[in-house]
Amino acid sequence: MSGHVGAPRRAPSVATRRAVGRGLAVLGLIILIVVLAACTSLAPTPTPDPPGAFPVATLRPEGAMTPAGCPAALIEGTLVENDATGLGLQGPDVGAVAVVWPFGYRGQAGPPVALIDDQGQVVAIVGQRLSIGGGAVGPNGEWLACGGIAVRD
Repeated sequence: MSGHVGAPRRAPSVATRRAVGRGLAVLGLIILIVVLAACTSLAPTPTPDPPGAFPVATLRPEGAMTPAGCPAALIEGTLVENDATGLGLQGPDVGAVAVVWPFGYRGQAGPPVALIDDQGQVVAIVGQRLSIGGGAVGPNGEWLACGGIAVRD
């Protein structure tokens, strides 16, 4: 009587054991692939620098100042060249402010001199008025541009 309480169990056949072993191997491979995929960075890769590009100070790729940890302040001023960070802001209310831009940003020599994002798109040109989210929390009062950046002209 098969299935009877107390009846001895038969050992699985060799074919069954092989099938289970192959299934566990496939499952292990799937788990490995998922874990490796989760460990890779999803941050955008900055585009190669075109001729005339120059570096600007930027946040680290996965630094502490992500939008979730970004100060909730706003600054407005005119985009200008800045000796400390490459490009910064100038305005009657803010004076000269060095800006640390989002990761992957860079300057583009002109004319006109421009701020370029991590996808190679022009964000603003020198002389345009900007609003930048973030906060003045750098060691020398630099503005950390970790919020939105909008042209106000």
